[in-house]
Amino acid sequence: MKKKELLGLKVLKATSKMMRMAERDQPVRKAEDYWGGKHFYVTYQHGLYMRCAVVGGLLKVAFFLTEHMRAGGRMLLFRILFTSKFTVLPSNSIKPRYQIN
Repeated sequence: MKKKELLGLKVLKATSKMMRMAERDQPVRKAEDYWGGKHFYVTYQHGLYMRCAVVGGLLKVAFFLTEHMRAGGRMLLFRILFTSKFTVLPSNSIKPRYQIN
């Protein structure tokens, strides 16, 4: 596909279910010692949400931050497009010698 066609693809937005999950994900404030002082930061159980779709032979993967979704934002942070040239083998087709017991 050409760049113009890729830019014209529909943008994946966060679904209502994703927004509800992000709303239930409560922030936790943590502190770490850092060079003689304390560094405070906020973390979540799920810091990143993903949404995927297959469109015209492309796999679209959209990433969303929990803190943006909790503030009401439905737009993605960034997206990755995979073409069919990069194939991924399903887990049941891996040969036994590569499996971990």
